[in-house]
Amino acid sequence: MKFAQRLIACGVAMVMACLALEAQAQAMKASKAKVRQVRGDAQYKANAAADWAPLKTGMVLNPGAIVETGRGAQVDLFLSDIGSVVRITELTTMGIDKLNYSRAEDEVIVETELNLKAGTILGNVKKLAAASRYDVKVPNGVCGIRGTEFKISASGVVYVISGVVRVTYTPPGGQPIVRDVQAGQVFIPPAAPGEQPQVRTVEPNDPTWQQVKDMPVVTPPPEIQVEPLPAANPTERPTQQPGHPTGAPNSGPSSPSPGS
Repeated sequence: MKFAQRLIACGVAMVMACLALEAQAQAMKASKAKVRQVRGDAQYKANAAADWAPLKTGMVLNPGAIVETGRGAQVDLFLSDIGSVVRITELTTMGIDKLNYSRAEDEVIVETELNLKAGTILGNVKKLAAASRYDVKVPNGVCGIRGTEFKISASGVVYVISGVVRVTYTPPGGQPIVRDVQAGQVFIPPAAPGEQPQVRTVEPNDPTWQQVKDMPVVTPPPEIQVEPLPAANPTERPTQQPGHPTGAPNSGPSSPSPGS
């Protein structure tokens, strides 16, 4: 009897958990990435099957898009609903695999996946809700971002300027290695088979500090356009009203004329 009750309780718990996950998935909305700035030559594909086209400032990219930068180029992407800015440096190829979000009463839950195929990106992310996920995939692993300023290379080198990044690195033919990289540290993949990755302190003179700090802010200032009021013309005469030569109505009875 007790076994049957426990079995029923477990079943109910599993059903409730599945319903909760399904409700969260249904509430998720697809977001977009706005191209805030393009320096140099950069191109994009709307999806893997599309043709390459020039990337311009002001464009909006949907999930599935791929961005590629040339030598000396740089692209800034603003993920407004996610609360993140990503800077794509030169000679980099990055895919936007997933940009989902849902708004609760007092928090935003996000599901973000960026696919860094080659090169290097820098980024900053607002502090995320506990249920959120923000992952940057690299060829040999994945980096879990948690409200962080970071610099990630496709080679697996990960700089963390603030916050924490959980790095899961899988060497060729090896088992996954997990490390939590704290603020002021850099993760360096193994140099040879059988070796362990290194987590070092970022040197004070490392240019990464300034590179990340030069990033745009996550929340841009509001774009408010105020139209100026028309300037008053002191020489302009008031509009004439019927029966009133001066355009102004009489405020009271007129004074009697002399001799009346």
